[in-house]
Amino acid sequence: MAEAALLSVSTGVLKPLLSKLTTLLSDKYVKLKWVRRQISFLGDELSTMSATLQMLVDAEDLNPQMRDGT
Repeated sequence: MAEAALLSVSTGVLKPLLSKLTTLLSDKYVKLKWVRRQISFLGDELSTMSATLQMLVDAEDLNPQMRDGT
């Protein structure tokens, strides 16, 4: 009889704990997914900037003001 009560208490404690852990893990997953998207976006932006700068470097007929940075 004492074993049944102990199992009942253990089960009663584990259910809310598992529920809270599931919620925490879900929240972490959503945050990580958002961070992954942001990193991908920033990588794309930096790639575009790099390509634009390379086009400016490669252009032979640059405006003298652009070449001097003024």
